[in-house]
Amino acid sequence: MIKDKGTYIYDGNVYDLFLSASDILAKAVTHTLGPKGTNSAIPTQNEYLSIINDGKSIVERLSSDDKALRFAMNTLKESSFATNQRASDGTSSSLVVQNQLLNHIKEWNEAFPLTPIDSKFLIEARDKLLELLKVMKDYEAYCYIIDDNKH
Repeated sequence: MIKDKGTYIYDGNVYDLFLSASDILAKAVTHTLGPKGTNSAIPTQNEYLSIINDGKSIVERLSSDDKALRFAMNTLKESSFATNQRASDGTSSSLVVQNQLLNHIKEWNEAFPLTPIDSKFLIEARDKLLELLKVMKDYEAYCYIIDDNKH
């Protein structure tokens, strides 16, 4: 369930909602990938067509009249824009990877449904992994400091 200002805007399976949003976004940008990526013709506000071959520009123009779907699309867009911000590229790639991950997770969940005990174990494992990654990141920063002192 998703709430907006106290009212429910979506009462279904949130995972399926995000999967639908991911499918829409990935289909919109998949053709732009690679050196042989093709152009997209997108109508502008003036009813003229704009020819675009950039995933970020395409995704920025996508929206939905459905409030819940728009929420899911905007959430996925934000993560792909973060990729673009850090690497100056990769909006399309990150959307396609997100879509593949969500589809594989759905297949996995259908093949091996989780019990509440399994879910608790996975959450604990995730938390331990995040702690380990934080320690590794701190160690990596420490190594750079030591390496800088050698020069």
